[in-house]
Amino acid sequence: MVLSDQESLKIFTSAFSDSGSCSVTCSCGTTFYDASKPGAFEEDEIYQLRHNVEAVALQWPVEIVEFEGGYFVADCDCWKTRALQLINFIDAHDHKIAAYLNARREAAFADAKALPEVASA
Repeated sequence: MVLSDQESLKIFTSAFSDSGSCSVTCSCGTTFYDASKPGAFEEDEIYQLRHNVEAVALQWPVEIVEFEGGYFVADCDCWKTRALQLINFIDAHDHKIAAYLNARREAAFADAKALPEVASA
């Protein structure tokens, strides 16, 4: 079964999503805010967000994705573009990635076996 880009993006984002928030500025500089909960903001803060032509109002909590040393907003086009690039890379190299992960697993087992056994008291 081949997943659509939207389905793949949803799965990938959920794997790396950390939390939600009322307001977040994405790594690209765009601010997103949850307009469905105006009471969660200070009065002047919600006023500024509503009048900021570059701020994006959502009707749900802002989903944060921490990735590559930055914070992305799941609804931001920059995240969707980057995530699809990563998904395509992973899908194109899935056997190599699996081999890499299995080799790391084997190395971890070897390290664990080399540890001295600890006697219980």
